[in-house]
Amino acid sequence: MDAARYVVRGDSSPSIGWLLGTVRRVWEQLTWRRAGMVLLLTFIFSTQVLVQPDLFDHWSVERIAVGWGYYFTELAVTAFAMLVGFAFAESVSDANDRRHAIALCIALPVSAALGYALAVTLLYSPGFSIFSWQYLGDTLRLTVLGGAIVFIYTFRRRSDAAAKATHETKVAREALAKQTLEARLQLMEAQVEPHFLFNSLANVHRLYETEPESGARLLENLKTYLRAALPQIRDTTTTLGREAELCRAYLEVLQARMGERLHFDVDVPAELREQSFPPMMVITLVENAIKHGIHRSPRGGAIIVRAHSDARSLTVEVADTGIGFRGGSGKGTGLANIRARLGALFGERARLSLYANEPSGIVAAIAVPLR
Repeated sequence: MDAARYVVRGDSSPSIGWLLGTVRRVWEQLTWRRAGMVLLLTFIFSTQVLVQPDLFDHWSVERIAVGWGYYFTELAVTAFAMLVGFAFAESVSDANDRRHAIALCIALPVSAALGYALAVTLLYSPGFSIFSWQYLGDTLRLTVLGGAIVFIYTFRRRSDAAAKATHETKVAREALAKQTLEARLQLMEAQVEPHFLFNSLANVHRLYETEPESGARLLENLKTYLRAALPQIRDTTTTLGREAELCRAYLEVLQARMGERLHFDVDVPAELREQSFPPMMVITLVENAIKHGIHRSPRGGAIIVRAHSDARSLTVEVADTGIGFRGGSGKGTGLANIRARLGALFGERARLSLYANEPSGIVAAIAVPLR
């Protein structure tokens, strides 16, 4: 007997567990949003009885209201039964599985028949028999109507899911492209030009032999630049104030080497210094201005780094008084990398522009969205 009871318990427990799990899943599918939609559609379809020809000529308003109430209740009971059937079909099959369609084809007619039978039994006494052709025809009509609604709902849900998946794939692809670009640019930024370091160290050695104070100042400027530059190589964002200090340290190192051939000024208002800004972009513009503008000018020149903002954007300009536009100006690798990086970070909301500086030189301006 104990063995028999154990077998009975062992056989029945999975069935009870499956039943309870199915009931729980069906209950989770019966959301307030779906219930509200069923009521709204039921109300809309029930109004068809109010547009019959000469209805108000043969019936009083009270009788019409009572008749409409019965018809609305009949549709509502059947519709909610079909909603339960739809929820059951969803709970026992996956939405993208072939079994889902089979489950719907079984659940919708059965639930419509049961719901309509319940409505007829509750509302009409004695009413018509559920074994009559009228009952069969009404059940078929309600099944087709409910099936059409379910088909539209399912098609719309799959379309939304496909659109969402496409959007998520696009976002993931753009994020991957952005990360790849960031990694490539960070690698390029990490490659501090060896000749810059070697020339600076050679100048430090020379100045220590001839002008110890200038050599010590140059060494401190070089240390300041490296302290500012090396941590930012690993960052994806920084502040405009840190970028300004990096440019100042870099220009001080170069000024110690170039002497009177280089003058500079870094003018960043205090209220903009805490604004976030992509790292190593301004310094790239400064390097570009030195390499292609100041170095090629017999008399040298000046570099001015300035920033300003309006209600929507933050603009940083690097102006030089070098030789100005020549063939190939604006087509270098550094500027191309900046444009690509701005596009990856901000899309069309950011831009890099070049224009002539008066009386000589070039102004390079980066505009990014103000945060």
